[in-house]
Amino acid sequence: MYERIYESDLDPKWTARICDGSQSPTSEFEERRLRALLEHQIEYFEDFSRKYLAKHSMTQSEPHLAAEIATTRYRMINGSAVEVLPRLTDGAYDLVFVDADKSAYTTYHEQAVRLLRSGGVVAFDNALWHDRVADNTARDAETVTIREMGKAVRDDPRLVSAMLPVGDGLLAAVKL
Repeated sequence: MYERIYESDLDPKWTARICDGSQSPTSEFEERRLRALLEHQIEYFEDFSRKYLAKHSMTQSEPHLAAEIATTRYRMINGSAVEVLPRLTDGAYDLVFVDADKSAYTTYHEQAVRLLRSGGVVAFDNALWHDRVADNTARDAETVTIREMGKAVRDDPRLVSAMLPVGDGLLAAVKL
């Protein structure tokens, strides 16, 4: 078992260099630190997924009450995400989960980075899009948009990303 560490224990620039492939771990200690960070992120998303599935299997009337989430910890905002997201406070959120209109994923990526605090996580559902993202012959609009969004997240210097091959793919990124 790897030692338990958190993102705050790592130098964000070092982590970004390691994760983007421009530098490999130079010691066994650095490799253990990186593996522990990735293990922590995977545990976090597995826990998040379990809670998400449990929440959505309940009746939709008031699932937050059944999940014992305090009423001061959430708010329901009705409307189109493209219209609502720009009105939210910059740097005030720990997690942005994107499972919406695929054609607007590029917009959601930019808005999510703006909304997240340092150390916050953005997660994009359907990042593998029925295995079509990896198929270069698939050129439909949604597949191309998801493929471009994945490249944009990967190349974004503000984020450290990881593709989790669970379900239809979960692209997760931590804001530096």
